[in-house]
Amino acid sequence: MDATSFEGVHTVFSHGNAFNLAVKMASMLSDSTVIPAPYQGNPSNCLIAIDYAARLRVSPVMLMQNMDVVKGRPGLRGAFLIGLINACPLFSRIKFEWRGSPDDGTGQPTGDYGCRAHATEIETGDVLQGTWVDWAMVIGEGWDRDNGSQKSKWNTLRDQMFQYRAASFWSRTNASDVTLGLHTVEELDYLENAPGYARESPSPVIEHDHDRGMPGLLDELADRARSAAAHIDLAEPRSPAEDEPSAPPTDTAPTKDAQPKARSGRRIIE
Repeated sequence: MDATSFEGVHTVFSHGNAFNLAVKMASMLSDSTVIPAPYQGNPSNCLIAIDYAARLRVSPVMLMQNMDVVKGRPGLRGAFLIGLINACPLFSRIKFEWRGSPDDGTGQPTGDYGCRAHATEIETGDVLQGTWVDWAMVIGEGWDRDNGSQKSKWNTLRDQMFQYRAASFWSRTNASDVTLGLHTVEELDYLENAPGYARESPSPVIEHDHDRGMPGLLDELADRARSAAAHIDLAEPRSPAEDEPSAPPTDTAPTKDAQPKARSGRRIIE
């Protein structure tokens, strides 16, 4: 079995033929204008999306329409994640259990108002419960706070957000193999507001010669790899002894039987 593949899971990196086909598909998809902006003109992003789609066993175009990228981290739309779970033959359709009151008399929910997701494992009949997501958690995590002009959806689409978050929590503890452990976009939207995170802007269009086809694209990728390698110091670190000043040269000529000294210095990895 190939080191980059494992039984029951498809990946474009499992063998050369799969990778070459995926590169060709990525090049063609990147020319489309009916895919989201981060994938347009960017065959590298399309290639990653094709690999995720193969692992999730869905259409690459469908995945691109339901996957957003936040600071290099892909996230799935909440409705799409629930759809993946519902389509999995290992579990029943996901359901939600509610508690608390949506109105405490002041127009705000009670602290325990919220829901948790649950589904039945088909093989055993066990009911798999998720984590409770309630209003106290929302307040404590700051999910209800606006970010400048961006309004928090927890104040306008409260019940919908409860279900998306509860389903995401459930999937990561009970079906991480079904969703690849990915967060929802709604979760990453919160991380986006945290320091150090920002939603990726549309990638610049990468110009390449389409007449050259896949060989031309592979040549371009190789050129970029060589360019990046040129900025990396591949020299081995010197030993402390090599940093010591050498003795001044002498005029004494080496004898006939003298053995040449080993050359010092760094050995370069070619």
